[in-house]
Amino acid sequence: MNQKRPVLGDKKVPGVFILTAGLAAVIADRFFKSLVLAVPDVTPTGALSFTSFRNPGIAFSLPLVGLAYWVLAVPVAASLAAGLIIAYRRDRYEIAAALAVSLLGAASNLYDRAVYGAVIDYVIFFGRSAVNLADVLIVFGLLWAAFRLEKA
Repeated sequence: MNQKRPVLGDKKVPGVFILTAGLAAVIADRFFKSLVLAVPDVTPTGALSFTSFRNPGIAFSLPLVGLAYWVLAVPVAASLAAGLIIAYRRDRYEIAAALAVSLLGAASNLYDRAVYGAVIDYVIFFGRSAVNLADVLIVFGLLWAAFRLEKA
């Protein structure tokens, strides 16, 4: 039997929405990064600041730099991509889209690492914790995929 996958059937609508929102968010992330890189650094003050912070480590500024970073980052990104492909082939479009959103966030941060030698964070909480929208995309995508897997 020759079954055709729906072009935009019920199963794909949530995935398309998640992926579209993710694409918009990664464009916003790149815009915010270019904005903070174009102005002089400002010392973070108060509970919330918008300024450039170069994070040479990994999440939470844990010190993993140089080749060790890439040895960890490349397999993690490849695993996300493999999970995305598997989910899509199994018609789990929402999970595939959520993993794609995580991969988009990771790609934005990997780009920073390759070009600037550090991830560019720009939202500083209490002068200490620094994040960017790409970080939010990574976490959101992974949590959404895990939530949808639980419902399977």
